[in-house]
Amino acid sequence: MKREYDVLVVGGGPGGAFAAKTFAEKGYSVLLTEKRPAIGAPVRCAEGVGKALMHEFFRPEDHWIAAEIEKANIIAPDGFKMELEPEKAGAEVGYVLHRKIFDRDLVWMAAGAGAEIQVKTRAVSPIMEDGAVKGALLNQGGAVHEVRASLTIAADGVESKFSRWCGVDTTVPLREIETCAQYLMTGIDIDPH
Repeated sequence: MKREYDVLVVGGGPGGAFAAKTFAEKGYSVLLTEKRPAIGAPVRCAEGVGKALMHEFFRPEDHWIAAEIEKANIIAPDGFKMELEPEKAGAEVGYVLHRKIFDRDLVWMAAGAGAEIQVKTRAVSPIMEDGAVKGALLNQGGAVHEVRASLTIAADGVESKFSRWCGVDTTVPLREIETCAQYLMTGIDIDPH
């Protein structure tokens, strides 16, 4: 790990990996850091994505796709049920991704484009100068390193802790949060699409 980069990306999820790949392809020096020891584990968010959105950024690889979604049943806690069909949601509803595979492939793409990847590396504080972010202090294996960057991207989640440390309020209002539970089930009789 060097001490200075053009771009420092804090967070190795899809957003961080795509940002790292994009900047590396343009010839910038990029460091992507991920606090966990492995990319894509544990899966932190759902696997459902819209087809149109996916195709805006990638031609999906076959091994990323667990299933294509043509329709969905949405069931509210009070038992109200609504079927979401293509004619209501657009011509292409979406995919269920193998998130571990998808996330890891995106990071491999970033590395292939020239980004340096460091796992088990946690951002512990931004480097602030004259009200601007100039990099971060990174803890790797108990040692803290100062890494400077012209651009620092906080890709550490929807309510980014790193952004809060930089003075950006990332709190999502409760009215905009959808609470859900996800289950992995087998042996049930459902339409696979």
